[in-house]
Amino acid sequence: MSRLFISHATADRRLVKREFLGLLRALGLDTWFSEEDIQSTEHWERAILSGLESSKWFVLIMSRASALSEWVKDEVAWAIENRPKTIVPILIDNCNPRDIHIRLPRIQRIDYRTNHLQAAHKLIKLLVDAEYAPNPKEADQRLLSGSWISAVQPIYYAAGNKWHIQDVQITPSPDGYVIETVKAEKKLQWHMAAKLVGNSFLVGPWESRRKSSQSQGYMSVQIARNGQYMFGHDYGVVMKEEESHFGILLFGRNKERLQLAWKAMHSGTRRMLPMTATVDFRVRVPA
Repeated sequence: MSRLFISHATADRRLVKREFLGLLRALGLDTWFSEEDIQSTEHWERAILSGLESSKWFVLIMSRASALSEWVKDEVAWAIENRPKTIVPILIDNCNPRDIHIRLPRIQRIDYRTNHLQAAHKLIKLLVDAEYAPNPKEADQRLLSGSWISAVQPIYYAAGNKWHIQDVQITPSPDGYVIETVKAEKKLQWHMAAKLVGNSFLVGPWESRRKSSQSQGYMSVQIARNGQYMFGHDYGVVMKEEESHFGILLFGRNKERLQLAWKAMHSGTRRMLPMTATVDFRVRVPA
């Protein structure tokens, strides 16, 4: 798993956590993020240098605030000298890249100012294509259409101490695939417009189809090489007026494949229930 250094101004920290941290981790990338990876101010400079040296990717959050940050400028100067081919600048407001580094305008950037979803797809494609180069011989094995079993551990949910097991159907669409739950009374109902990225991930926005629910978010699920199971996260979820953290998702062609998805996901996820907790629960609908 490659590590990715996120260079940002302190003023942009909240946005980075909301928009990018979960997304990058959902792609299976190890992220170096100053708020979590620096334990004390005494070792700030040493910790940053260690983070830079141990990271393959350098993601720069470009903003007016970062253009005023001497730390960001120092980090960018180091990256241009040492990681010139793996710098990913992301523009979040109207700033002049040259104010950060004279060579920064030469590097192609991702514009996050207007269409966040399109920008997220570009970022995902760039990293997935580089990290998970598909084997052409395996491509014909990934025929995803048809019936699947899904298991969702919704960490944000009141009954999040159990897996929610449900049947889903995957069908081709002009842009990729549609993933949606098979209708069942009083159960989670959601729909995802998925794009296949790098022949390794299905990514895209999802929304609840249940009446009165305002749940929505973004999914990123990795496809097993044999195309028989998938595993990943949803993130950036909104439930009414509240933001929440991850939900964990598993998909399998059958129950045995669902177990394999759990094993694949287990190694990289901290908060994950054992599959013995697959007692189905139902959504409580107000009378």
